[in-house]
Amino acid sequence: MLEPTGGGAAPAYKTHHAQSEYLVRMYRVAMLGLTSFLVLACAKRTRYLQEDAPESAGPDTNATSSSGGASTTQGGSTDASSNDASSNDASSTTGGTANADSSDAGSTDAGATGSGSFCGNGTFDAGEECDGDQSCSVDCKVVACGNRRVDEGEECEPPGTGTCDERCRNIECDNGRVDEGEECEPPGNDTCSLDCKRIECGNDRVDAGEDCDPPAAGQCDSSCSGIECGNGVVEEGEGCDPPETGVCGADCRPLGCGDGSIGATEECDPPEQGKCDGQCKKIECGNGRVDDGEDCDPPAAGACDDACGIIECGNGQIESGEACDPPVFSLCNDQCQETRCGDGRLDPGEACEPSISGDRCSEKCAIVDAATGTEYLYTFDTDVEGWTLYATSPERLEEWTGVRHDAQNGDQTPGVLRLEAPFDAANQKIEVQATFNPTNMQGRTLRARVRLQSGLSDDEQNPGGIKLFAKAGANYGYASGEWTYLRPGEGWVEVTLDCDAPILVPESFDAAEVRQVGVELRTFNETTGATSAVVFVDAISY
Repeated sequence: MLEPTGGGAAPAYKTHHAQSEYLVRMYRVAMLGLTSFLVLACAKRTRYLQEDAPESAGPDTNATSSSGGASTTQGGSTDASSNDASSNDASSTTGGTANADSSDAGSTDAGATGSGSFCGNGTFDAGEECDGDQSCSVDCKVVACGNRRVDEGEECEPPGTGTCDERCRNIECDNGRVDEGEECEPPGNDTCSLDCKRIECGNDRVDAGEDCDPPAAGQCDSSCSGIECGNGVVEEGEGCDPPETGVCGADCRPLGCGDGSIGATEECDPPEQGKCDGQCKKIECGNGRVDDGEDCDPPAAGACDDACGIIECGNGQIESGEACDPPVFSLCNDQCQETRCGDGRLDPGEACEPSISGDRCSEKCAIVDAATGTEYLYTFDTDVEGWTLYATSPERLEEWTGVRHDAQNGDQTPGVLRLEAPFDAANQKIEVQATFNPTNMQGRTLRARVRLQSGLSDDEQNPGGIKLFAKAGANYGYASGEWTYLRPGEGWVEVTLDCDAPILVPESFDAAEVRQVGVELRTFNETTGATSAVVFVDAISY
């Protein structure tokens, strides 16, 4: 049938045809949009899988969108296109929308990569053991003693080996801490042997400087020196030496002493360790006579204690007039008096004394900046103030590690603590620390200004870093702040430790009894191009 020409209403068959064509076009547009959405979703899902599991050898998946509406994935294709010009127009429009969606998806993927698949984002990702909690290391591994891996805050693994204690700390004489199996620290003095055993007469062990143990009448005196009758020396338990007919018996006692009968010149009989000496005189502190086993008599403040022993600071025994023994930096001074802020005496470990420095000194004997109110725990203006090398990993780094004072390179104060670390590989560290009187750090944030002077690494992504740590309580519970990356030319950066909310707390930590503070400098597992480093640590405040 011929189509009529001219004006007037369109015939019914043409109207139906137009409606059908319109529906077909809308159907094509809808299908193209759905196809584009599904392709993008598949591409995004594949990308997530590849990022979360890089070791998986999955196929490459790409999502593309063109103005023609074609979307293709490798390994199969989905084609939504039409030769119909009107359809192509619709596909082009839809394709443009798909391209915009693809751009958004790429942005979303980038965001996911930044927040969904790296350590520290608070999300438990593939290959991680933890993320975001206080027992999680810088590389998202659970810090736990006994996992056969030396984690942050640990010194050794596994525990219970005789060289590693139950808290994964090295059992090592001369580390300043009385470890499992030790009796004293530090070694090499009159009261502590080189293997950290207490030198003490009466412990049933012949220690360095002793001839015998335990004391026994006529054989071993009260200072664990051997008694030998006939050597010409009147020793403890003897009344005379050498034996002499009619005067001194074969047991080196005056004739009559030891027969069990108290004679006219005797105070006791027979001789008995700690009670009756070899001349049958009573052993009694305070009688004005230096008897067997006594060092002095009578007792005198600061010189002779109530047991008639000489008061000597540093012998490891808290004697009359002493508050502590032996001296320990910032805890017990060289007069065996406790280091206490406010006692009017500037002790080691104190930056100042309120009675001496006035308003510039806080109640914790820390210097106060009058302009800012900042309290300085350490200024490093004149010396290293008790800071020492605590640990290196590996141990071979110890020989070349430097911890010293530098008087000229400070930031907020003139001097600095200069650290020299001989790094030459990834995953290496040095730790330095200082001990002070137990201090309440609740509500406090420790802060240090730090600058990388030279070296460390040429790795821009994982260059190595530094963090503050603290130890608290009788068990020296460990906690640390966040890692701060150090890069050449970056200048001074601030390193912090919030004592109420540490980043890493693998064990019990009581902020009310902080007694040590330190810094750890290290290269990370991923660090490349590691090299020797020089780092300046300026004043530590809180």
